[in-house]
Amino acid sequence: MQLVFRFVRHAILSCLVAVSLASVRVAGAPQQAQKAQPSEPQAAVQAFYSFHMSHNMNFTTASVRLRRPWLHPELYKLLLYEMKRAADYGRTHRDEPPYFEGDPFTDSQEYPESFKIKAVTVNDNNADASVVFQWFQDKKSRKVVDEKSVTVKLEHVGTRWLISDIVNGEGKSLRAELSRKDYAGH
Repeated sequence: MQLVFRFVRHAILSCLVAVSLASVRVAGAPQQAQKAQPSEPQAAVQAFYSFHMSHNMNFTTASVRLRRPWLHPELYKLLLYEMKRAADYGRTHRDEPPYFEGDPFTDSQEYPESFKIKAVTVNDNNADASVVFQWFQDKKSRKVVDEKSVTVKLEHVGTRWLISDIVNGEGKSLRAELSRKDYAGH
């Protein structure tokens, strides 16, 4: 019995030493920089627009807060500031529409019914995703009657790809629009 105990103890200690040495080699090994694959930012854009289009797309403080997990902190802060400015402006200009009429994430007043990610390019910690939104004649036939494209700009922050800007087909940046000084400057 004592011989079996010594053998088991020796086997366990040998295993522990082997595991410790292996972890020292792995921990001490130089880490190679991992180049981001287009599938990573594409997955972030896919998740964002899947969520966005399956929930209330009205441009409200509550809807912006729900989308926070996908938004770069600076863009998120600008969006919340825009909601405050819109509320302040609305109190004194009741008959005028807000600066953003519709959905700034799809650059549309009428909400699209579908989206497709056409292409993604990655350059270090930045990525651009070309997204096409579609409107159908009717949901049954899914005959496309209108399309609109945007470029979603992402930044790799920590372990995640976050949306840092959305540029419409005319080259207008959402971030620049949100950063304007004059609220009413349509």
